[in-house]
Amino acid sequence: MTAMETWDLDALYAFLRSCYSYHDLKREPFDLVLNMLAGRYADSRIQELQPRVSIDRIDNTVEARKGAIQVLYMAGGTIPDRGYFSMSYQETNDRICCGTATAWMTWPLSA
Repeated sequence: MTAMETWDLDALYAFLRSCYSYHDLKREPFDLVLNMLAGRYADSRIQELQPRVSIDRIDNTVEARKGAIQVLYMAGGTIPDRGYFSMSYQETNDRICCGTATAWMTWPLSA
């Protein structure tokens, strides 16, 4: 939404709350997500995280940063870059862990 135009923060919040999926959305989680997208990550040391929006607190607006729409179209989906999956032996009921795999090492199997 912010890739196409600059939004007033209050208008964006009201618009999102008009959608059924977000009608119970409180203002605090909304603000936390916007702050995360603006590059304010709580206690994060992950260098790959880049700000995707700019928030102007004086004008109370938010807009996409340069290159954000390109990242959107080039992204591989919603699987996090740092997803970890445990591997275990299937033959036993004990679920003995034999290791972990990161998301980039895994792929879905077709049944």
